[in-house]
Amino acid sequence: MLMKLIFSLLLYSIVLGACSSSIDPPANIPADYTLQEGDGVAVAAPADWVSFVPTDEDYQAVADTLRNTGNDMLANRIDNMAQDLADGTFLIAAFHDDGITSFNITSESVPPFINTARQATDNRRGLEDFGYTLLEDTAVEINGNTFERSEFEITLSQSNGSTLTMVLLQYTIVTGNRAYSVSFGTPRYSYADFEPDFEQIIRTFHTIKD
Repeated sequence: MLMKLIFSLLLYSIVLGACSSSIDPPANIPADYTLQEGDGVAVAAPADWVSFVPTDEDYQAVADTLRNTGNDMLANRIDNMAQDLADGTFLIAAFHDDGITSFNITSESVPPFINTARQATDNRRGLEDFGYTLLEDTAVEINGNTFERSEFEITLSQSNGSTLTMVLLQYTIVTGNRAYSVSFGTPRYSYADFEPDFEQIIRTFHTIKD
């Protein structure tokens, strides 16, 4: 569970939130996908994905593990984010059965002058401060909505002295006064295998009324 949480928290994009504006559900959701609902949002994923809600103790364990493996900057950021995370930053978080691949959905309120491209830029700066490198950034249309699609990577030290490169694929959209970020993460070595799943899951993302 700890490793799953570490990589889910590493997808965090420095955004907070609840929900207001509407993103309609897709016309069709794959029959073998299960709908998972969070605070005002929903997304469907295959049966080998399981959603979870981290606890305060989990956050501390993640920071301790990162610090003990030489990832001090990441550990300090987890410490700083802990209260925001505990207050409900994650609208949905989920992990794959492989124990390392994960995704989450976060949201924040934004002023009227913030559009999708500007929010994606703000997210990028936050992730670069976090240690990520931007690999690709492009606008894509999904179910009639324009998202910013950004791909990043980060290399982490592990307890056995080796390193692990993680890929983050993040979709950002601003609608009304809400910004949403849907972030997927997996090791570089498995990214090509999971990318089709990520692309299908994002097509099921929509908002729901409380």
